[in-house]
Amino acid sequence: MNNLSRPFSLNEAKIQAQILLKTISSSDQNLSQQAQKRLSNLQFYDLRRIQLKHTLAVIANEYGFSSWLNLKNYFSLTGLTKFNPNGGGFFNQWFSSYLDAKQMLQKTGGYLLPYKNQFFICESGYIEYLGLDKLASDWHNWIEPVDIDAWQRLNDLYVKGISHD
Repeated sequence: MNNLSRPFSLNEAKIQAQILLKTISSSDQNLSQQAQKRLSNLQFYDLRRIQLKHTLAVIANEYGFSSWLNLKNYFSLTGLTKFNPNGGGFFNQWFSSYLDAKQMLQKTGGYLLPYKNQFFICESGYIEYLGLDKLASDWHNWIEPVDIDAWQRLNDLYVKGISHD
């Protein structure tokens, strides 16, 4: 069974799903029953028709994601290579336009960050999860920081801590 408290990657999740799929038909009755029990929360549950997509959904659910697609999107959208299950889920608002994101930041608060050609506003919990909370009081808009020195410290911290995950 998974160690749900340790960080894992998308590839590790796929491997866990493949192992779960093989374990269902294991000759070891105890292992097979444990695997089947993990599948029992699926709406579609017919052991004769279990496919990899079903075990992928189970793995995603066990790590707190509503679906395999949400788990994949997490890695895609954050650019992170590891997921820390203790980090919890985060609600981020996504924007294709910087001006729209900036207007929402002014209305709701939070932290505005870039991602590729998009922008998102996140809550302080996500900033803490990324390890950027040490400087959180110094900035709220990565694109147009009020204090350029605070942004430089933040950028240095980000480059050291996040890009090497």
